Amino acid sequence: MKRAVALMLVMLIVTLGIGCAKGPKPAAPGKTAAKAGSLTPEEIDRLVKEKAAQDPILRSQVDVGLEATAGQAGAVQVTLTNKTHQPLIIGPKNFGLILPGARKVLAADIHSLRTFPITKVAPGEQAGGELMFIVSDALQGGRLIFDPKGQGCQPAQARIQ
Repeated sequence: MKRAVALMLVMLIVTLGIGCAKGPKPAAPGKTAAKAGSLTPEEIDRLVKEKAAQDPILRSQVDVGLEATAGQAGAVQVTLTNKTHQPLIIGPKNFGLILPGARKVLAADIHSLRTFPITKVAPGEQAGGELMFIVSDALQGGRLIFDPKGQGCQPAQARIQ
């Protein structure tokens, strides 16, 4: 009996020794075992591009970064970032609103010129203001559309927060 227990103990030690000798399983090709906070700039760029490819809102913001927050009574606070290499002229006529569940684009109210004047935005700079829309529905979840109207860059959209 002692001999059987000793033999089983030797087999167990040998099996564990073989398993440990192989070492940790290597990462699959294309995968990295990076620790949190130790991503390279290339890995960060790749992750951002992957996220943008999955989100149609981010995918639309190639030339113009756009953020929109609902205010009160049809107001939308807008921040626009020019990502192009040329200045952009923006004003209320460049924006439209699509309410949640709708397809029709609503134009900004002409009175928005008081709170969102026509502005020239240099490359890399931001501009913003408040646009007014004549609506009675909630704006959160709707989409703000930016149409550059022949300025040589792509339209953009942002989900209204």
